[in-house]
Amino acid sequence: MLCTVMVPTRKRVEHLNKMLNTLFSSVSNPNCIEAIMRVDEDDTETQDYLSDKLNNNIKMIVGSRYNGYVELHRFYNEIAEQAKGTWLFLSNDDLHFNKTNWDLKLEKIEEVLVLNPKILSDGEWLPEKGANCFPVMHRRIYEILGHFSPCYLNDAYVSTLASKVGLEVYTPFIEVVHSRYDLNSDNDSTVKELTAACDNLPPHFYEDCANKNMGIDIEKIYRQLLKGILK
Repeated sequence: MLCTVMVPTRKRVEHLNKMLNTLFSSVSNPNCIEAIMRVDEDDTETQDYLSDKLNNNIKMIVGSRYNGYVELHRFYNEIAEQAKGTWLFLSNDDLHFNKTNWDLKLEKIEEVLVLNPKILSDGEWLPEKGANCFPVMHRRIYEILGHFSPCYLNDAYVSTLASKVGLEVYTPFIEVVHSRYDLNSDNDSTVKELTAACDNLPPHFYEDCANKNMGIDIEKIYRQLLKGILK
């Protein structure tokens, strides 16, 4: 399997449907793509939607809700454990794919890297550097680290880690649009949970987690670099 697209999702069936449709229509070979959704056990709406779509390329993990947004990394780590793709693509249910045949270029990349797709968010293209909202991690890096991310701001952590060790590469041939549904709907339960959770976090909660783990993960990667595993 070339790429696993990892999607924690909750009660956003309309957006999830668009994400899946554009994902599989954006590649030349849909069979090389695996989409794994992580769904809460009380979210029967999403489970019902996905139940008729499940196959070798569309899969679903059902589990407990954890502690809302501040444990989002646990969802991605669960998916990564079951992923079969050479590449692990951090995705959201309110993302859709905007450029075709990107799999043909992805399959030619042999280096062990973290890829930075081109992203349109809130009507503006994000800059090449410092804004990797949807990092695509090579499986070898995941195996070296032992996790996809240890912190709930998964995108920031993975992107910062890759940048620090010189392994992040801009890949505009993968082009996605982020609708930011979380910022545009007052009725979204995920947004309400996010707001409540972040309001109750201790000061510098994310920074403390990142600082605790970043040095360890950098050392893990550098050890492998010295062995010549990474190019």
